[in-house]
Amino acid sequence: MTDAVAVPESTDLSPAEQEAATAALAGIDSNDLVLPMLKVTQQSTREVSDGSIESGHYLNALTGTDYGDTTELIAVTYFKGRLYSPDKGEPGDPDRTYLATEDVAPSSWPEEYAGRPFADIPEAEETWKARANDPEDDFAWGHGPPIQTTHNYVGYVPGDEGIPVRLSLKSTATPTARKINSILSFAKAPWAAVLSLSLVRRENAKKQPYYVVEAARGRQTTADERGEAVELFNLIQRSRVQLVGDETPSTAKAEARASVEKSAEGALGI
Repeated sequence: MTDAVAVPESTDLSPAEQEAATAALAGIDSNDLVLPMLKVTQQSTREVSDGSIESGHYLNALTGTDYGDTTELIAVTYFKGRLYSPDKGEPGDPDRTYLATEDVAPSSWPEEYAGRPFADIPEAEETWKARANDPEDDFAWGHGPPIQTTHNYVGYVPGDEGIPVRLSLKSTATPTARKINSILSFAKAPWAAVLSLSLVRRENAKKQPYYVVEAARGRQTTADERGEAVELFNLIQRSRVQLVGDETPSTAKAEARASVEKSAEGALGI
């Protein structure tokens, strides 16, 4: 595990206040921390269906905060994950979404996958893509990979009291993930500047709209924002957090289909 980073002296809390704050929260089990998704609302998103929010907005899956169709994110760390939403007839519960943050499928996944490296699972995105693009493989693809690779950025929305969120990108948003990775890699620190997030409206083959994340390097962060980012980074480093707020299986499958519909003939667009 990476060592803790020193918090800049320009944060609002004095050393005495910081010591008191740490002592005040000492009784909270690190396993109790929840890391909600900063998700993009689609037509099939539950909150859109029940009229709580419009489609094409950013939403905090834990607090219900609606950030609108543009927002900022101060990223503090990144990890690659996996997302599996089984259909009927596939192993696992078709009403459940399976998540993984390591290179091996967790024991909680369906028996067919549990304990296996994703690199060895034919239904995982990397293998699925390789087979679809191999001219000597008679692999017949007609939909996206059952197990999708996700690119996850943990951070917070400025002005939201440092509440952590996770932006998870997959399938049609993979080019955006590559762009964000480049922005963060060339920065002095991931939190040196904000990520300016917007949404692009697209349509699938049935003319149904869906929204894809767009990102750009935004303004420089303030000293206080960098202090909050470092505190959040240190908290995550010493904690085991739960991931919540991923899309329902129907939404995940719809996104996978949209990715295939946009792909070039004979290759997967993932």
